Amino acid sequence: IGKGYDTIQAIGSALDRIPDNTEDFERLFCSELVSAVLETIGITPNINASEMTPADVCRFDIYGEVCQLKGELQELF
Repeated sequence: IGKGYDTIQAIGSALDRIPDNTEDFERLFCSELVSAVLETIGITPNINASEMTPADVCRFDIYGEVCQLKGELQELF
């Protein structure tokens, strides 16, 4: 609450050709917020939250089995 969206760092997290973002929580983007929270509570190892993309967050080894929540039943894997 009260934090602006960090468009510049969000773009920078996805571009590997530029230097790493420095963690700065004055403004946040979605996967940075999620990564910072998970690191703070000890769920993930020491990471640079400002470099985490949504795909990186999905790859954290913290999730259980995949299950379909909606739609016609389909094989997921």
